[in-house]
Amino acid sequence: MTPKQRLCITFTLLAATIAFSAFAAPNKDAATLKKIDEAINVHYIAAQFDKAESVLIDAIKACGAKGCSGEVVAKVYIYVGVVRGNGKGNLPGARQAFENAQAADPNVTLDATLVTPAVLAEFNKVMGKEKAGDGAKPEEKPAAIEDDTEKPKSKAGGRPRVAPVGDLRCSPASGYEIRTAQPIPFNCEPMEGVVRGELYYKPVDAEDFSAILMKFDSATGTLRAQVPCDALAKPGTLNVYIVAQDENKELVDSFGNALSPAQFTIVEKTKQAAPTYPGERTPKRCTDVLAASETGVAAGQVCTSDEPCRRGLYCKSGVCRKTPSCESNADCDTNHCSSGLCEMHEEFATRETYNRLMLGVHFAFDTWLSPTAKNVCGGNNAASGDYSCYNAGKTRVDQGTALATTNNIPMADAANGGNIKSTLVPATIRVLLSADYALIPEVTVGTRLGIAFNGGPQSIHYDNGKPTPNKSFFPVHFELRGAYWFRPLTLPGFHPYIQLGFGMAEVDAKATVTAYYRDTANNNKLTPRKLDVWRKTGKEFVAPGFGVLFNFAKHHGVQLHVNAMYMLPSSGLVIEPSLGYVLGF
Repeated sequence: MTPKQRLCITFTLLAATIAFSAFAAPNKDAATLKKIDEAINVHYIAAQFDKAESVLIDAIKACGAKGCSGEVVAKVYIYVGVVRGNGKGNLPGARQAFENAQAADPNVTLDATLVTPAVLAEFNKVMGKEKAGDGAKPEEKPAAIEDDTEKPKSKAGGRPRVAPVGDLRCSPASGYEIRTAQPIPFNCEPMEGVVRGELYYKPVDAEDFSAILMKFDSATGTLRAQVPCDALAKPGTLNVYIVAQDENKELVDSFGNALSPAQFTIVEKTKQAAPTYPGERTPKRCTDVLAASETGVAAGQVCTSDEPCRRGLYCKSGVCRKTPSCESNADCDTNHCSSGLCEMHEEFATRETYNRLMLGVHFAFDTWLSPTAKNVCGGNNAASGDYSCYNAGKTRVDQGTALATTNNIPMADAANGGNIKSTLVPATIRVLLSADYALIPEVTVGTRLGIAFNGGPQSIHYDNGKPTPNKSFFPVHFELRGAYWFRPLTLPGFHPYIQLGFGMAEVDAKATVTAYYRDTANNNKLTPRKLDVWRKTGKEFVAPGFGVLFNFAKHHGVQLHVNAMYMLPSSGLVIEPSLGYVLGF
């Protein structure tokens, strides 16, 4: 029976088991069994171990206290143990899962063919099937199969080992020691019907496998591929499996698999000869990979073309970031995957001195966020100091007298002084000069000084109901601020940032309301009239904000900024966008 036939029979039996269990299962058993199928046959087979475990754990949570039968809950925990033990090498975690499985169903079983001997030993300990003092027996490795094909001899006089896995034989054998930065040439012997192959490898500390298309030699019928140096920079365990396919890309056989890959020990020094292709020289060791793995700029530090990032990082916006892993070109934004890592577009910082001092001129436009207010000009309501009411188009008390009388007619009825809706009201405008100093390429401190225009008339103070002018407009703007730049100032182009500032300023805004007065000459009839309502806020403020600076030349830029100014003690919220030109030194 071929491996392909065995695989088909296994999946047929699994599908029948799940279908029968789903038919007989109460409550949530059927849905839980489907989740097991998804976790194992979709994610686990693809070596997505974290995802597989997450699906299984979520299935257990969905069962709740009594939603699933004990047999099904135990089965879920068994597969959690398989994922942790086989896939993630977490034997304590696997044992904990097996203990949970036994608690749910004391008769739970585990198919020994699904797991490694170490994982099976943990299961046997939980189930009490292992004698006291005995550990798990080490897996007996099949003896190397020799044939009459001439193979290159190692320096020690022996042949490279070829270990059979199924009917596909590949060298070097699982367990072989490989020096760091030493390319590994894999060679798979001829097999009937095989015309292509794919080699999957998972480097030390990697989460997923990367794939290489193997070269098929039609003359000899062999498959060849070389694990690149980049995957061999660090000591540890390299996992590999190979699938051999026919002309329709159907599986014929494999050398290891995603569940039980062949494992190779990557070491600094070894007495074993470096693997080679038959009849060829040993590949040269990649000394540049060794150097790159030990030198370079660390993550989060500024990188330049002369000071690149360490291996596994790339330079983005002048700062070293982690390089995304990949299995194919489709996994990368750049559509280029190489040796399990995306080839990213790098943006290096310049080694030249960046602009430490930035001077600018800006035009700002204040917008007051008015709250809802009722009867703002009725009676003496404006005496609170929040609002000052004037006849429409007037800015002096003696121009028709505010909240007094005009030709013996009161300005507004005590209960009908007009209402203000919550809206954005145009207010003062400003011309500002700025100065900012860069402490580091990502942090600046600075100030803005300027003058405001379009201020309102004097506020009104009431003395026994008599309106008199009070405070005049304060036109000075003074602000201290600090900013964090998300893109270092050493780089050209766009530089977004956030900032926090505080200072002194006044914002005046005007709203027009319709009020009503009682016409004594017309039987006290309520008659409408337009009134200007002025609101003065300030004179202090706190201002979080954000913006972007675009450098269109080395020392020149355009800056767009937005402040959210909270005014005190006369409270109010003001949105202040500004546009300016910046000169760097």
